[in-house]
Amino acid sequence: MATVTKIQIFTALLFVGSILSFLLYLFGVNDVSYIKNHHVLNSEETAGNVPGYWPENTTVLTTHTSTQGRSENKTISHIAKVDVDRKVHSVNEANDSLLKNDVEPIIPPVNKQYLLPIHHFGSGPNYNYEHFRMAVLYALYSNRTIVESWFHTHFSQERQAIGWKYLNETFDVEELRRIVGVAYRNEFKRNCNGTVDIVIALAGTGDYERHLKLFNDTFGINLPEVLNDDVTIDDVSHVPCVGIYQPRNFAGRHLPKKDEILHLIDLHLTRPRVIQDMAAMVGNGICGGRSYISVHWRCKSGGSICNGNRTCLLALQSAMNKSAQDIAEDLLVIMRKRNVTCLYVALPSYAMEAIHYFKKKIPEVYSSEDLTNSAKFPTIAALRHDNYVISLLEQELCIRSRFFVEWTYSYWSHMVGFQRRLRKEETINIRNLPAWNSRKFGKKRR
Repeated sequence: MATVTKIQIFTALLFVGSILSFLLYLFGVNDVSYIKNHHVLNSEETAGNVPGYWPENTTVLTTHTSTQGRSENKTISHIAKVDVDRKVHSVNEANDSLLKNDVEPIIPPVNKQYLLPIHHFGSGPNYNYEHFRMAVLYALYSNRTIVESWFHTHFSQERQAIGWKYLNETFDVEELRRIVGVAYRNEFKRNCNGTVDIVIALAGTGDYERHLKLFNDTFGINLPEVLNDDVTIDDVSHVPCVGIYQPRNFAGRHLPKKDEILHLIDLHLTRPRVIQDMAAMVGNGICGGRSYISVHWRCKSGGSICNGNRTCLLALQSAMNKSAQDIAEDLLVIMRKRNVTCLYVALPSYAMEAIHYFKKKIPEVYSSEDLTNSAKFPTIAALRHDNYVISLLEQELCIRSRFFVEWTYSYWSHMVGFQRRLRKEETINIRNLPAWNSRKFGKKRR
């Protein structure tokens, strides 16, 4: 009888111990959050938050940089339920990890769903930034992990810096991960066997064959031979590896709380910390640290506009120079009304001559030449051949300016405008200035 009692006691203790162990594992040490098919594996490092000057102190803009850590975070249960008016710290955090050099995850992925943006051909980097922004909207709506986009340098880039730029060279990925899961392409290829199950697209969207070849041959991602323009993102909720072709084309489609979601995205789709730090340094180093207004100027004085016709080129050059002087008069009025004496002009290399005409009217004028050719900013000067980074820096400077004059129609200006609207900062389109006359010269998008 005594032996039976000891066995019963031992069995009972073993059962209780098993229950306690399970509870401790479930609530105390588990690193995985199963919220609508999402696997949480977050990094504890904030990429790009590097003190001092750049690039000496960091390589964040030359490779994928983020250490692998583990911490439990929350994910958005469904985007329609997100309160976009909450403060940043109360927004549900992201559900994915960006791994340095794509190190294998400690915990195997489980039931994660991806959305791969498919875009490249059509225009320059900022055109593709807008594609990625819209893809994030659809990733949030469908509760998927967004796969990073790569962006190619601008056609004006000098040969030594031509190539692809990673997502974390362009945006603050850690900030974006506060609202959506973000995956590197290698993770997508590993977990989706390098294959996109289905691609959603709008009817009549062309140029897919070029993208098919690019993704297959260059990125090692197999896309379906045909697009599915008869299905929506809701129709593929059961499909784990989905592509969205030319996501910017979906901008006109209705989604619940679309404007609020885009507002949320713009709050978190910001430039890398290192770019923000550089902009703060420049802001303190030009204009005596005072406020300034900025203008995006990109009149192209030749090339494809005139097709080599000398008469056209001379007329266009004269019109551009005259317009720069006339616009400078309008800018002076704006500056005097706001008690601002300093102007920053963001312009591509092919339009740099216009700076001289602004300086004829406005005493204190700065441009990228003052940043890349100055002993005051040696680390920025070291980047003078990298148009991509300098362009990101100039956008951040325009975002922070007291007043911004955007170009007539420009993807570059659009990206600045998204951020300025959040800050409720004054912005005007250049075509609304009294001196603007679009018939004088050709208008080009950037």
